[in-house]
Amino acid sequence: MRWIAKIALIGVVLLSGVQAQATEQIRWSGSLTDALAQAKKSNQLVMVDFYSDTCVWCKRLDQDVYPTKQVVDTAKNIIMVKLNVEDARQGTAAATKYKVFKLPTILYMKSDGSVVHTSGYMPPNEFATDMREAINVHKNFPVWEAKYKKSPQDSANTRILAKTMLKAGRLIEAEQIADTLAKYAPNDSILAEFYNALGRNYAMDGDVDKGKTLFKKALAKAKAPIDRAEANFFMGICAMTKRDKAGATTYLKNAVAVPGVPPALKQKAQEILDMLAKS
Repeated sequence: MRWIAKIALIGVVLLSGVQAQATEQIRWSGSLTDALAQAKKSNQLVMVDFYSDTCVWCKRLDQDVYPTKQVVDTAKNIIMVKLNVEDARQGTAAATKYKVFKLPTILYMKSDGSVVHTSGYMPPNEFATDMREAINVHKNFPVWEAKYKKSPQDSANTRILAKTMLKAGRLIEAEQIADTLAKYAPNDSILAEFYNALGRNYAMDGDVDKGKTLFKKALAKAKAPIDRAEANFFMGICAMTKRDKAGATTYLKNAVAVPGVPPALKQKAQEILDMLAKS
């Protein structure tokens, strides 16, 4: 009978890696308008899943993530909405309004429609954890904003609010708050990293000039090798998009020359430099 015990043990091991499925299902609101109206009454967070019928990772969310117990349980504290970006009734307009460029995009909103947190596809455990983070942000966001307005020199609070705005995709506000941090704490080590992150967001959205401005801010604040190397690297990429071969070469060489530059970044910069030399 030992072989039966062994098979049973193997079954237990295999099943231990499978996500527990909930007996209940997520209740989805019929529309974003209804969800925001409900949120105004209950002071709840709204989660909006932007998807399309052809999006593979959207289907993975539906099949592998939303049915799991930890996600279903967490969703009970959130008003949940799904919007098809190809649905002209409301999905397309909402996707345009919130500048949804990739799928799936998950936006967490206050009742006034302002975004406080963003994410995308994640495996079930990570997704549930991110949902709880969004709930925490929603709870504390008014506190952070009030404290920022009253005491902008409170660098610890300003740093938190700046990161939250960046994570929420509210780039203009994130930069304004980062500039406030730079005013009151000009040597804060997070500034260069933060300006680099902002610059990447703008550049990926197609605003290369704005990205370049932020990478310059990062260079001005950079002390750590990784921050200097990244700022130079992305300045080089911006120059390439403007067909400025000389400028791109200069910035990429600067990135390679930074002492202690991460090997992966140095290799990538060198590969681009080799390509430019042959062009």
